[in-house]
Amino acid sequence: MGQYVRAELWDYGIIMRLRYYTRVKDRVVTAHEITKRIVKEFQGDDRVDFAIPLIYSFRLGEAMKRVGGPPAPRARA
Repeated sequence: MGQYVRAELWDYGIIMRLRYYTRVKDRVVTAHEITKRIVKEFQGDDRVDFAIPLIYSFRLGEAMKRVGGPPAPRARA
C-alpha cells in the first residue's frame, strides 16, 4: 500500500486524508510538519480561507479584531 490523499465534502468545507509511511517513533513529528506545510501554503494564497463551524472565517475574525469586534448582539424580546 502506498501513499494517497482522499477528500470528502462536508457542510463547512473539505476533509482531506493523507496516508503515508513513517517510522512509529516519528509519527507525531511527521504529522505536525505536514500540517505546518499545508497551513503555510494555504495562508500564502488569498483565494483560500480557513473556516470552522459557527465562525464565518479566519480572515473575517482577524478583520473584526482590527475594527474592534463584531456588532453587539441585539436584546431578545
